[in-house]
Amino acid sequence: MNKRFISIAASLVISVTAFAQEEQIEKAQDALNKGKLDEAKNLIHEVKITDENSYSFDPEIVSDYLFVKGSICNAIGEKGNDKALVNASNVFNKLYVFEKGTSFSAKNKESGDYEYFKSQDDLDAAVATGNYKKAKAKEIKDYHSKDLGVTVGNIAVKLHQGAIDSYNAKDYSKSSQEFVNAYDIYSSKLVGKSDTTLLYNAAAVAVSGNDYPSAVKIYTQLLDMNYTGITTVYEGINKETGEKAVFGNQKDLDMQVKLGLIENDSIYTTKNLQPSMYRSVGSIYLNMGDVLEESKKEEKKEYYHKALEVLKEGKSKFPGDYDLLLTLGNTYLKDGDQQGFVNAMKEAIAQDPTNEVLYYNIGVVSNDLGMKDEAKQAYKKSIEIKPDYTDAYINLAAMILGREKEINEEISALPIKLNKKNRAKLNNLKKEKTSVYKEAITYLEGAYEYDKTNTALLSTMKNIYYALDRNDDFMKIKKELDALEAK
Repeated sequence: MNKRFISIAASLVISVTAFAQEEQIEKAQDALNKGKLDEAKNLIHEVKITDENSYSFDPEIVSDYLFVKGSICNAIGEKGNDKALVNASNVFNKLYVFEKGTSFSAKNKESGDYEYFKSQDDLDAAVATGNYKKAKAKEIKDYHSKDLGVTVGNIAVKLHQGAIDSYNAKDYSKSSQEFVNAYDIYSSKLVGKSDTTLLYNAAAVAVSGNDYPSAVKIYTQLLDMNYTGITTVYEGINKETGEKAVFGNQKDLDMQVKLGLIENDSIYTTKNLQPSMYRSVGSIYLNMGDVLEESKKEEKKEYYHKALEVLKEGKSKFPGDYDLLLTLGNTYLKDGDQQGFVNAMKEAIAQDPTNEVLYYNIGVVSNDLGMKDEAKQAYKKSIEIKPDYTDAYINLAAMILGREKEINEEISALPIKLNKKNRAKLNNLKKEKTSVYKEAITYLEGAYEYDKTNTALLSTMKNIYYALDRNDDFMKIKKELDALEAK
């Protein structure tokens, strides 16, 4: 078989293929110009240029293909198709990268046509066969991408506004995705104006839409990027309108102050958002565990452990964050680590020593752990801070009355016929029970002072008054209780 014939035939196939693709691109461009978007879309999809074979075509043809394809996507996107807008941005950025590349070509000695190669090594290998001449490695021309930054920037702006509109329409899922898309496009090579706030908005909106997996993914991405959200704010009050005005920089603010248009100017930095992001991720995992049925205990535990992991990481970075401590404490409690909860509450108290709820929570869990003295002190502290904290009074009394059951069991365990030793023990137990009643009634009366309609409280007080032979108090409470129950 003639070797020369094979080479010419192969070159002819390449030339015909390139011509066919160029013709198809021109048809797609013509359909686009006429507004026939569906036809243009079908025509451009028939072009056989791909990422894998693009190097084998004349760079101008590839550039034309990407430009027309991106323009068709953009035109479709302008009709309200977000996916097409994203595709347009992707194609235009691919075009930008392509035109920053290098073209490797050489002239086939037999066909007289230029052929294109993937790399310098491939070009060198072809030249080494002796079948090629005029080898070239040159930068690809800027055929189309020079002015695409404005086009892609407009796509980002459109998606950003779409995200806001979708949020206002309460379409949170769409809004979150549009914020992500806008961020990606702003960050692309053609625009290069990364605005991480858009990602933060996307996560927050995803939470609003109960799309917890997406929210966790985005928050985690932000934390990995070490995003803080800290910005400097330049603001003042417009003298004419009395409204707050915010400026882009100190120079602009100072100029308005000098002109006498702004007063009460101030410059400040916003707070670090990382603690709230750690807290949000932990709370999301906590919620994802809470909503599972009790039969799925292992899955619940897994979510609680994930929550603990991220919250502990947050606490290690921001040990003084109060809200983070509270969320961590709640997660310890859900995970069954009561001591971890108590420790977290104590750390929170160090920052907020006048918060009666923190002491109350320590009282509840310390009592569950059998730490009676610590529980009692915690309840007393909560009452000291908030004298009308009826729940603390009642819980404290209930904890004290817990000894009553133990005393009754010890009395029941004594023999029917008592010797001197057992009789003394019985008398001591009765005295102790009386002491229990006297101590408990003090706190029940404290609760009663602020809540006279709690029938369970009044019923317990009535029984204790009866046991203590406090007949007048017994009759008073009985009368109030009967009146309440009669309603």
